[in-house]
Amino acid sequence: MVVEGVEGGISELAVDAWLTLEQASGFQISGKALSAKGCPGAVSWWVQHRRSTVQIPAGLESEDECKDFHDAVILWWLSINLAWRKEGITTVKDLETRRLTQQHGGNLAGIPSGLNGLTSVLASLGWWCRIADIVKGSVRWRKLMDNVIWVLTEKHCALAHKRGACDTLDDRTSKCMCVE
Repeated sequence: MVVEGVEGGISELAVDAWLTLEQASGFQISGKALSAKGCPGAVSWWVQHRRSTVQIPAGLESEDECKDFHDAVILWWLSINLAWRKEGITTVKDLETRRLTQQHGGNLAGIPSGLNGLTSVLASLGWWCRIADIVKGSVRWRKLMDNVIWVLTEKHCALAHKRGACDTLDDRTSKCMCVE
């Protein structure tokens, strides 16, 4: 799901992190799902249309609809994240000026991977960039994408550690993709 036309490699990093996690977890097609609470309508449309990789969901044609969608994706991402990551960040404006906590080894089990999990978030970020027609992605988009990459990477590291692929935290960190 590389975002066509986006320069700088951030979409490639996202796809690599997503693919690494999905491979490690066996490409789960059932199981836990992200909460539908606060989920942008475009995600529901996408699921109902068999997760089309070609079509951008309906209702994202006008500039106002696009801005509403961008804000909805940010608010949805905030609602998906666990309390220890947010530390008082509750609005789009908060996330523009502050950063979600990134603590290695933090519990991210409440953020599911798979088709009904982080794949939907990545799809939303792909639509965001495509409908905005932004070659390098907006600052908001890049910040959110960077955060999603961090979560994907940390979830993969936790899974690898759980399966005994790493013996120590230092070993775990060296074997896992790091996003700076």
